[in-house]
Amino acid sequence: MEVIQYLKGEGKFADRRKFPFPNLLILDLKMPRMTGLEVLHWLRHKPEFARLCTVMLSGSGLDKDVAEAYRLGVSSYFKKPNDFGHFIKVLNVIFDYWLLTEKSVDHERQVTAYG
Repeated sequence: MEVIQYLKGEGKFADRRKFPFPNLLILDLKMPRMTGLEVLHWLRHKPEFARLCTVMLSGSGLDKDVAEAYRLGVSSYFKKPNDFGHFIKVLNVIFDYWLLTEKSVDHERQVTAYG
């Protein structure tokens, strides 16, 4: 639920200088209170968030989970490696790709880690 509050700029996330709107959102399938798929569903029904690049990084590599994430509009899906060193490498690949290639319409947006 906090990710939605953050994106909407509500409550403790109201100050956009302190909590800027991201241009990349990384979700997991299994999050407390709301799954990554539920967040994707919510995002895709809000026109103001339609252009937000979203990556799923999950321990699940099940075809049904991957297919549902893409159906809901995820930009990319990565299976989380079990090894911490490999996990960091995957995160670096994700960040490098989006920082170097993805161009946001809103140049004020920043890549923001939240979690």
